[in-house]
Amino acid sequence: MTWNVVARAYKRDQKLVPEVALCRGAFGGEGITGDGSYSSLYSGFWCLVLEKSGTLKLGRLIGSSWVEVVPLSVLPVLPKSARHISMAFDQAARPLIAWEVSSQIFVHQWDGNTSQYVTRGPFAGVDPALFMDAQVLKSSVNSDVILFCLNPARDAVKFRLQRDQFGIESNLIAVASNSSLDAVVLEEYRYRLALGNTNNAQSMLVSTTYPIVISLIKTMLASGAWQAGAEFEQIITALGSETMLASGAWTAGAEFEAIILMQPTETMLGTGAWTSGAELEAIRMDFTEAMLGTGAWLAGTANEIILETLLSETLAASGAWIGGVET
Repeated sequence: MTWNVVARAYKRDQKLVPEVALCRGAFGGEGITGDGSYSSLYSGFWCLVLEKSGTLKLGRLIGSSWVEVVPLSVLPVLPKSARHISMAFDQAARPLIAWEVSSQIFVHQWDGNTSQYVTRGPFAGVDPALFMDAQVLKSSVNSDVILFCLNPARDAVKFRLQRDQFGIESNLIAVASNSSLDAVVLEEYRYRLALGNTNNAQSMLVSTTYPIVISLIKTMLASGAWQAGAEFEQIITALGSETMLASGAWTAGAEFEAIILMQPTETMLGTGAWTSGAELEAIRMDFTEAMLGTGAWLAGTANEIILETLLSETLAASGAWIGGVET
């Protein structure tokens, strides 16, 4: 596959950079959500290129080759001054495209309310970079496409959110003057913004750790032992927002929001059982109130659950849990 890709001179080093954007996207193709899982929505690899004519071309990695894809809807033709294209896929397996023209940013996205693509903007800013944070969460639930950019003065990072139709600008952080925003880099449970400036100095802005919903990767065998090779990278803390009744019970329907995560430190034996005698501290809870002598919580108080709970079982000498339950 051959494209006549345009290259632009960027602020940092004034080097020519091809206008190519890469991102994760729908495995089955544009608009195909499959079963709605993270794997269906974001295990494919896609590219967007800007040709010298201003034409945008969409491509997809199939096997080891990039193949041009005919989009479901005609992509916008950009002016010759357009630069810094970026792309991300939304929860409907539709690509979002951002670009800059003369310190103004535009976003082309699927509008589920009207079932058509719309272009939002212009927004004041330079160096747009789209990022779908489902890649951090490993889940599309509560995910958002984030538009990062620099302000026109190139001394502050701004962002806008898909859920606001990119209509609300928020401040992220002040940065060195004459900065450039190169890319958003995915890491485990967080991301980095890759920055540079005209002096060729490079830096990374690191996000806070994202909340992760806990889930067991493996289930127990009938013998009560975990499957061989199972590893758990689970971290969870929860916040209790409900107030207790006078009787010492929680209000009916109380929900607790998962905040963050933790890992058990034990490894599996070759037989697939945990190390003998190990107690795994999966979740510890810390309440601010002491219990009454009757075993009930003090009435009328809010209790903040800080971190996880302790598994109550100790392993048998064989290293297997008692019974065949899922824990």
